[in-house]
Amino acid sequence: MARSDAILIPSGEAVLKTSPTTGTSTTEQELGPHQIFAIVGDGNFHIKFGRTGMGAAAATDFLIPSNTIVVLDTGSAFTHVRLFNPTGSTINLYILPLSIV
Repeated sequence: MARSDAILIPSGEAVLKTSPTTGTSTTEQELGPHQIFAIVGDGNFHIKFGRTGMGAAAATDFLIPSNTIVVLDTGSAFTHVRLFNPTGSTINLYILPLSIV
C-alpha cells in the first residue's frame, strides 16, 4: 500500500509512553495491523516488530538514534513492537498513532 503523497494526522488514540531502564526491553506495545505511527526517544533505542508473545527486543534489532522522529507502519504481518534501551540510563520513548487524511 503506497503512502508517498499522504497527509498524516494524530489518530485520536492516546500517546504511548514507556521508559525502559539501562539494557532492558519494554513489554509488547500493541498497535494493531496497518497502524502508522511516529516514534521518538530521548536516547538511542532498538525496535522489534512482531505479534502477541514475541520475544524481547535486543541490541541486534533496528537502531533509531536519539531525538529522531521516525514514521513507521506495522503492515499486515505485525501488530506489536518492543523497544530496547542500549544506553547507560533510563530513556523516555513516545509512540504517536497516526491516520491518513
